[in-house]
Amino acid sequence: EAAPEPSNAFARAGLPSHMCGAMEKAGLKRTTEIQRLAIPELSRGEDVVLLAETGSGKTFAYVLPAVAAIGAPGRGGTKVQGRCCPSMIILVPNVELGRQVAYMAELAAEWVETDEFPRPGVFSLLGKDKKLLKPTTPKARGAAKTAAIKRKVQEKAAVRAARAAAREAAERAAAGEGASEEEIAEVGDAAADDAGSRASNEIRRAATTGHAIKAGAKGSKMSGDMEVIPEFRRAEILVATPARLLSMMRDGWVMPGRIKHVVVDEADEMLSRGFENEVAGVIRAAYQDDGVNRFGAKVQFCFAAATMREEGPILGALEERMEKMKWISSSGFGDTHPQLQQRVRDVRGDDERKDALVDALTDEKQHQAVVFVSDPAEAEDVVKHLSELDFVAMSFHGKTSDRGVALDEFFDGHLPVLVCTDLAARGIDFPSLHHVIQYTPAATAEMHLHRCGRTARTGSEGPFIVTCLVDREADEVDDEVAKLMGLDVRGGGGGGGGREDAGGDPR
Repeated sequence: EAAPEPSNAFARAGLPSHMCGAMEKAGLKRTTEIQRLAIPELSRGEDVVLLAETGSGKTFAYVLPAVAAIGAPGRGGTKVQGRCCPSMIILVPNVELGRQVAYMAELAAEWVETDEFPRPGVFSLLGKDKKLLKPTTPKARGAAKTAAIKRKVQEKAAVRAARAAAREAAERAAAGEGASEEEIAEVGDAAADDAGSRASNEIRRAATTGHAIKAGAKGSKMSGDMEVIPEFRRAEILVATPARLLSMMRDGWVMPGRIKHVVVDEADEMLSRGFENEVAGVIRAAYQDDGVNRFGAKVQFCFAAATMREEGPILGALEERMEKMKWISSSGFGDTHPQLQQRVRDVRGDDERKDALVDALTDEKQHQAVVFVSDPAEAEDVVKHLSELDFVAMSFHGKTSDRGVALDEFFDGHLPVLVCTDLAARGIDFPSLHHVIQYTPAATAEMHLHRCGRTARTGSEGPFIVTCLVDREADEVDDEVAKLMGLDVRGGGGGGGGREDAGGDPR
């Protein structure tokens, strides 16, 4: 008699029952389209290209089957003492996406844990910082960053107080001895400098908790919080930006011999916009000539993207396996979410554009808004303009020194308006975002889709609104972008988006 079909959608897709049970307790019961299509193929060990619209659940589509395999009995290969020997690496283009992917990998690792087999460790190697820092969840980062800023302010205040007290005491003593005004000032300056230096040194000593060790023959150092280095060494899953991971591999800290799963997220960007050499280097290290790791296990490759015009970038990165690579795409790939309301506001000149932005924010003031602009200078200009009108807004772009603070404030609901460059358009999950404003049109159809995809995420409830501000004379709108906005290339009204003038009245 045939075994009954599993009732859980993830179990039907091929995930182990104990993992599905833990996921169901966490509220994850139904697969999305891309998860339903991809998980069975990945569970069978196939090499896969995942193509699905933003917000479709791609991350869990590749994370869940890989973590299930890593957490299964018989994890292959022995580890090299003192080094990180991961089973899985996930390459991401930026720090913000990396943090979100790591968080989802940690959830999957928790769900796959059993009494017999411990939870696979997850570690992040992101950005340019060479120090190993304990990864934090998105919600914890904002509080940690705010606490760090407050601590620095308090430390500076303590140094100033020490300098002032020392100056006052020294000047009082010098005046009592009948010194001249010039001598009193000189004594006060010297005492203040000495007290400030002592206070700074005491604060620095109190804050020093780091630990550094040498990396054998190559002599490089790895530094970080003392309790974090063992976590790094035990990690089974590494989420990394490619340059950072490749550097750690070259220095001998990350050993590729046990790798069984390689994922390249945002593959179109990673393989065609400046990351090609680093990604190729990581793939070569993982592929190991014949696609089998040092312990005889096949290395599985997965490329995930929300937009991809052609297969060329992947062909160049992994020619040997392309014939057997399975391409899986969702029905909504290459299009906007069907529930998305696109509103096009015609503007003429910068003043009307700014007025239209204010109108759009006011019309949907009950919702937080992400505003996309063309470059960092424009982002700062827009934030300044909104601040003058008493809107609470912050910027997020590559030149923002503390961009994590802005992101976390937005996630926590404390920031109504986040003004971003396209750095925020790819991969970053904005929970419960209902309003996206394109202050200037996207340069390409792919970027338009990525911007729109920050709203209408999987599991969210509408409304989902994208407001596009378009100056027909000044803006060079790409033909494909115009079609996606519901405009035709001749400038007439189109089928998908509502058109409005700068005053907000539908035409």
